[in-house]
Amino acid sequence: MRTVPTIFTTAVLGVAAIGGSAAATATPAPASDPTSATMGMGVVYALTNDPMGNAVVSYKRDSTGMIMLSGKYPTGGKGASLQGAVVDRTASQGALAADRMHGMLYAVNPGSNTLTVFAMMNGMIKRTQTVSTYGRFPVSVAVSPDGMRVFVLNARGGGSIQGYRLVDGKLVPKMSWNRKLMLNTMTGT
Repeated sequence: MRTVPTIFTTAVLGVAAIGGSAAATATPAPASDPTSATMGMGVVYALTNDPMGNAVVSYKRDSTGMIMLSGKYPTGGKGASLQGAVVDRTASQGALAADRMHGMLYAVNPGSNTLTVFAMMNGMIKRTQTVSTYGRFPVSVAVSPDGMRVFVLNARGGGSIQGYRLVDGKLVPKMSWNRKLMLNTMTGT
């Protein structure tokens, strides 16, 4: 079985890969799953998490898995680090999420408490929207299988989850979907 190189499965990079018309996360899944991994030609996206200005970096991937830098796209937000985090500065998984059905890529901005929405077109992305996460330090984003619902996990202030509905290509926050987690975090509160 072929695996994606470790450097690209690390949560530090927050990777979402696009192969042909299939989206990929770090974990391989069946091809019918809209978030399934493929090893064809395509694009790999990584998040910089830069506190001076967060950005999505794109790499073109060939059929052997080799990649080449192809672009850098500012999110309009800022990256940040959790206190005590050494390797993975946000201590998270899923800082990027792809929705191939609607051609969307979502990126968290922990330093500005926002989520950025990109439209994916022919291996390139274009920022279309930035929304509040209604919490502190967003670290992870997830998309429902039909792409119509998006959820963000905020890690600080006891933690929270915020939900959004995709309406006419834009995310609309659903405040009734906000859940306070009331976690007693040891660091990064």
